[in-house]
Amino acid sequence: MSKSGRVRDTRVLSGPPALRDAAITTLKAQSFTVQQKSADLRNIKLAVTFAGDSTIATDISQMVSVVVQAGGPLAGIRQVVIPGAPGCVHVSPTMVRLRPEFMQRQVAGVPLLYPPEAKADHVEGTVVLRIHVDQAGNVVAAAKLSGPDVLVPAAIEAAKRFKYQPYLLNGMPIAVETTVDVKFSLSDGGS
Repeated sequence: MSKSGRVRDTRVLSGPPALRDAAITTLKAQSFTVQQKSADLRNIKLAVTFAGDSTIATDISQMVSVVVQAGGPLAGIRQVVIPGAPGCVHVSPTMVRLRPEFMQRQVAGVPLLYPPEAKADHVEGTVVLRIHVDQAGNVVAAAKLSGPDVLVPAAIEAAKRFKYQPYLLNGMPIAVETTVDVKFSLSDGGS
């Protein structure tokens, strides 16, 4: 890619052979905005998404390497897709979306306060939250994806006390969006 955001050369790494020419044509027709001028523009990996069986591109996203810190269960380098609008290459993203199994929580035993009304009505279940973890590993936002409504406020309060190991992208800490399951069970004492 040139510094002006034009694709100069492409090489297909994977994907259905029938869509490879369409992917190259789509990329060469785009003018991208490079957000970090010091980035290595010779080795940008992009994913082109197509609508169903069509050769019409619906999205262009960037593939980036995320370094999972040593000592974790998934230590090494993983590829992550950063969703983006066509025409914009997020060479220096501010947040990546990761599956929960890539996250390493440092603080265990965060007390889960069972809502009294849920306890009285014998409501149990799992609340699935989408969370944003900042560069320091703190949960700064949480929102319900699924689970009993009466348990959501307590789940959000517990999640905001979680602490994660900071994630590194190209050696620098980066914010992460992921999900977390918060389980409520009366058999565990319903504290």
